[in-house]
Amino acid sequence: MSRFNVNQTHPLIPRQQNYVLEKKLISFHSEDRDIKQWPKTNIFQIELPEPLSQVQSMRLVSVSLPSNQYVFSNEYQNTKFSFSIDLQGEIQEHIVEISEGSYTPDELATEIANTMNFKIVEKNESTYSQISTQEFFRCKYNKIKNTFWFGLLGHTNPPTPANFKTVIRKFSLNFQKKMSYMVDCNSTEVWENYAKWGLPFYLGYEKKKYISTPTPYNPFFSTIADTTNGRNIGGAFGFNYEIKDTDLSNQASGHWLNQPAISSSNNLIVDISKNPCTMNILGEDWIYMEVEKHNTIDEIRPYSTNTSGWFNNDYNGKVNSAFAKIPVENNAFSSGFVKNRNILSNVSFYTPPLARVKRFKFKFRYHDGRLVDFKCMPISFVIEFNVLRDEQAKTMNVIVPPSYMFS
Repeated sequence: MSRFNVNQTHPLIPRQQNYVLEKKLISFHSEDRDIKQWPKTNIFQIELPEPLSQVQSMRLVSVSLPSNQYVFSNEYQNTKFSFSIDLQGEIQEHIVEISEGSYTPDELATEIANTMNFKIVEKNESTYSQISTQEFFRCKYNKIKNTFWFGLLGHTNPPTPANFKTVIRKFSLNFQKKMSYMVDCNSTEVWENYAKWGLPFYLGYEKKKYISTPTPYNPFFSTIADTTNGRNIGGAFGFNYEIKDTDLSNQASGHWLNQPAISSSNNLIVDISKNPCTMNILGEDWIYMEVEKHNTIDEIRPYSTNTSGWFNNDYNGKVNSAFAKIPVENNAFSSGFVKNRNILSNVSFYTPPLARVKRFKFKFRYHDGRLVDFKCMPISFVIEFNVLRDEQAKTMNVIVPPSYMFS
């Protein structure tokens, strides 16, 4: 049977469906956005120089992000916690707020201790003399167990109003209290999560109240007497791996709370030896990039608590929630450039092809929905578009002159 239309005097030759796959690269920079409409780099929209038609696939081929991203930020709701002191029966509550940024464990311990001491001085310097020269709280990082400790120094003088330390009986860490933050309207609430719910979580603590107790017995500091049981409860405190000798005058002995006088009050600590968590201040490993209407990666929602129950089952997932998953390199004060195809394996195919695309809206977030706080640092990336170009088959006879020499 003929494939031509023979029912008319002028038969038509059927049109062949021939297409050429054309690769189109487009470079995007955060500086390309309208800053009045999109003030932050974690969400912005870009209009292409010219529309693209018949888009068969697209993928992220390279991306450059700042690698010195903050671990602690007001936008992440992890810069504050509450603590209280018992001041001769009067309970004073204070709010600690650390500076935004990234810390080493020792830097974070110093930042928190200084902030706690400043809060006490600021509140009580008009009532108690000599308070401005006192050190009350000390924080210490246990390098072996990767834990973070809080301690309060016992006084070394007889109880007098001139020495503020004599009137502090105990302290508590109120990690069960929700802190308030002024955040962007697009930010995600983190308090109800069981992870990354606030600064105490990053320090290795749970969402509960911790009350101080005297420092435990340590045979390395047995010179301190205790009339109740003959042991040095409440004396100098040190991690065993740091203790080198029993001479408390030697700073190399490893104690981080001073030796109080026998007649004075004891040192206090929050004992977290049985705490199941450890410090986690490394930051995020992955950033999710969303492209509105063009996402193809599925995700499971985090922080489920009842995935097997018949009632109130909170298992949840989202289809087409992200366009690409980008690894984060934690190198301070630099930019991380990713172009490895094995990592950025995020090709998105469209059947049928997209008829026309003109603008793209981008969003950068973490897995739990928190927007990445780039702190005005620029970002850039390249997206590859594969478009189909309609082309009629052509038969071309090319005659090459004999004198033409190929190199």
